[in-house]
Amino acid sequence: MSRLGELLVRRGQLEPAALTKAVEEQRAHGGALASHLVKLGFINEDALLSYLQKEYRLPVVDPSNLDIPTEVLALVPPAMVQKHHVIPVNLVRSTSNLIAINEVKFLTGYDVKIAVAGASAVQRAIERYYETNVNYDQMLNELGGGDVQLVHGEEEINLQDLERATEEAPVVRLVNALLTDAIAKRASDVHVEPYEKMLRIRFRIDGVLYEVMQPPVKLKNALTSRIKVMASLDIAERRMPQDGRIKLKL
Repeated sequence: MSRLGELLVRRGQLEPAALTKAVEEQRAHGGALASHLVKLGFINEDALLSYLQKEYRLPVVDPSNLDIPTEVLALVPPAMVQKHHVIPVNLVRSTSNLIAINEVKFLTGYDVKIAVAGASAVQRAIERYYETNVNYDQMLNELGGGDVQLVHGEEEINLQDLERATEEAPVVRLVNALLTDAIAKRASDVHVEPYEKMLRIRFRIDGVLYEVMQPPVKLKNALTSRIKVMASLDIAERRMPQDGRIKLKL
């Protein structure tokens, strides 16, 4: 059981059942326990930071609002930043992550001063300083607006129209951008989630799902079929699961 979780329960900040649920989520999906506690709504992120500040007598910072010098950022490679969810500004998100502290210290040759920060703030800082964000809004504008027509039940799909849609340049660029962006952000999974009235795309990074964009729901067939084409799958098969592989040259 996590030492942080046990301390929160002992201090009355967390119910034992909530800790058990969060630990189960952590085992199933990976990532930090604190992130799952916040994600599941068992504890407020600000309250968690306040507790960590008092318990460990550490300052609380928001790395996404800091101006981090380029020479400092260069000390820690993006792979290590994503692996341990750290920012090299004398900042480590979790005081119990001795592996991250030791790796950063060994790599840089500097002592590591520790402060606490919210997982969301650390993620914003990583995106700001280490990642090239894709302009998805511009791509969606290229795909065109228009009214979205919702079809209930099984849709009648013209395969020839669908094949043409998968080869249209904007759709191709959007799927390519999603895949390369996922690789750059070291995402383990890309979720394309069609719902009745919305289409959502999320990346799983460090065990946590982050929403990337919400394309128009009318694009769900073109996007999923484009991925099927790239993976050499049958675009006409919509009920049975299929396995495929995509090779990208970056």
